[in-house]
Amino acid sequence: LAVVGKAGWGLNGFDRVLRQHPESGKRFLWIEGASDEYLDQIYEAVTCLIVASKGEGFGLPLIEAAQKELPIIARDIPVFREVAGGHALYFDGEEADSLARAIQTWLKLHSTGTVPPSTGISWMTWRQSAEQVKNVIFGGAWYERWQPVCA
Repeated sequence: LAVVGKAGWGLNGFDRVLRQHPESGKRFLWIEGASDEYLDQIYEAVTCLIVASKGEGFGLPLIEAAQKELPIIARDIPVFREVAGGHALYFDGEEADSLARAIQTWLKLHSTGTVPPSTGISWMTWRQSAEQVKNVIFGGAWYERWQPVCA
């Protein structure tokens, strides 16, 4: 198991538990400062991406996994559903058992070749994203407009 990324806020000591795990540095790796090149190598080496974030702004790891045709297990949050749709296996819940059940399900699907393929996820290029931002700023092409709640 490889965990990639820095420790976030609100871990309440869980990061200490991970660092002291008996498999740390053996079958469990925590890579906190991966360069883009190293991250690319990690994506090439792994079998599946597990994205267990409770809050995510964009879902970039899902797109990166799709670009590598890597299967995805993701927490069932709106942004992941928006990005991946039916092209990921989802889990919910706060307990470890919820993720463990999802991994067991994924292993069964993997053994029969029926894992949801991430290849159906679509994404914009950086150029397309920049063009979209330009269209919002200069062309008023807003996705939605914020309406304050008046008392």
